[in-house]
Amino acid sequence: MTDHIKIPDVAPVVRYLADGTTLAYTFSFPIFADEDLEVLLNGALQLGGYSIAGAGATSGGTLTFDTAPASGVVITIERRMAFERLTDFIEGGDFSAAAINTELDYLVRDFNRWRGIRRRCSVLMMVKIRG
Repeated sequence: MTDHIKIPDVAPVVRYLADGTTLAYTFSFPIFADEDLEVLLNGALQLGGYSIAGAGATSGGTLTFDTAPASGVVITIERRMAFERLTDFIEGGDFSAAAINTELDYLVRDFNRWRGIRRRCSVLMMVKIRG
C-alpha cells in the first residue's frame, strides 16, 4: 500500500524576509502538485524564476529561487487551489478508498484555508476599530 498525503493542522501560508543571498525557503504544509503553490514577492505574484520540491509530501517542501530575492523583500508562499470537486461517486459503482481520501483531503485543505482567511479578517477589523 502506498502512502497517501495527509493534511495536518498547519496554516497553508508562510512568509519570509529575504536577505539577498538565500535561495531556498521551506514550507511545512502539503501541496498536491507544484501548481498548487502561489509565490509572491512584496505582494506581486511570481509566475516563474523558481522551482518547487515536495509536491505530494505531507511534510511540505522547498521553494528554490533561481536568483535570491533582494534584501528586505517579503516572500509569501501559499497553497492556493481551486475550490472544486474532482470525483463523482456513482450509485452502485466502484468505490475507491484513494478517491474518497483525496476528496476528504481537499475538504480539510479548504477548511484550513478559510479558517486562516477568517482569522486575518478578524484582526483587520479589530485594527480598523481601534485605529
